[in-house]
Amino acid sequence: MTDQPNAKNKLAELLNSIGHKGNEITHYQSKIHNEESHSTSNSNVDVTFPHGLILKGSGQANSKKESEILAAQTVLDQLFKHHPNLKFWDNLMVEAQRGDALIKLGIYLSDDFKKPSDKALELQRTETNERLAKVYDQWIADKDPDLLGWGTHMDEHKKASVVEALIWRRFNKRVIADGANEHLKTLIKSIDF
Repeated sequence: MTDQPNAKNKLAELLNSIGHKGNEITHYQSKIHNEESHSTSNSNVDVTFPHGLILKGSGQANSKKESEILAAQTVLDQLFKHHPNLKFWDNLMVEAQRGDALIKLGIYLSDDFKKPSDKALELQRTETNERLAKVYDQWIADKDPDLLGWGTHMDEHKKASVVEALIWRRFNKRVIADGANEHLKTLIKSIDF
């Protein structure tokens, strides 16, 4: 067991990274069974998210610590299977950059602002981390299904990044036509001297 990463710590770190205080939503219960030659520990863990999602895990091992680690691993496995977007911050950050580009494109192509300076001011107002974090908080309050499992204990940058990633997921297929990537590669090559 010592060669494996500690799943209990990984679970706490993951919950923290997605906006939860892990010790507030994670509850471990263990029972030790003593037999003649040895004792075993059975542990259960419940992770209760604010939106009502509850994940349960269990583990059995020779010690309480090992059984809790096994129980935490079963919860991690469930999270990664049913909510894979909670695991991959690197992927989310790429989607956030793409969502940021869609926001810029939306404002620059808008007919609501005639002068370039007005568009620049609107862009500065719209895409701040502070403003997008407020959007995140509102979507959480509205129980947005795409935010199931996410929490509120994150800094503004992370909240803004999640919003930008969701904008990409929700609008990219509506805005970007088939073959756009190839056209954009050609565009970049045309200005690459």
